[in-house]
Amino acid sequence: MKQLIRRFRALALLGIQALILQPIKRLRNLKVSGEARFLEAYTPDRLLPLTVEERRRRDRFNACINCGLCDVSCDLLASVRRSRLPSLSSVAVGYGRSMTEYPFARLSLEELSSCDDCLRCEAACPRGVPLKEMIDDLLAHATRLDKAGFGMKRLSAGSGGALELPEKRPLAAAGMEKSE
Repeated sequence: MKQLIRRFRALALLGIQALILQPIKRLRNLKVSGEARFLEAYTPDRLLPLTVEERRRRDRFNACINCGLCDVSCDLLASVRRSRLPSLSSVAVGYGRSMTEYPFARLSLEELSSCDDCLRCEAACPRGVPLKEMIDDLLAHATRLDKAGFGMKRLSAGSGGALELPEKRPLAAAGMEKSE
């Protein structure tokens, strides 16, 4: 009998939550834009909203199967220290990972900015991943992170060019107050 009463109580609380409390909460949130809610929830984690175009491009960029053919065809990889840019395919695969990791890819992105646009890597890709466009997109996103104050900062010259991540900051400190 006690178990039946506990079950009934749990279902009653769930019903109150679903039928009364959640609709009231949703009505209250209608006053706040979706972007403002996104910024409130994700800015502390250094995530910025993607534009519609960025979301469209991500589908094409995530097609990488990490076959390594782009690495073999890339002249830039032959002239770069592997500790700074392990492989071009690692950047392509990393693109599909959590966007909070992008600031840590700054050293690789800096190396890729010296690409001479030969596009041999794209020609070698069996999946047709637009690698140059992806690299440009990553650099643009890193710049947006820098402007928002979430990018990597250089440590002292004696640290070998190492980078550090800034402290998490509230919306107002990032220049992104909630819009009402």
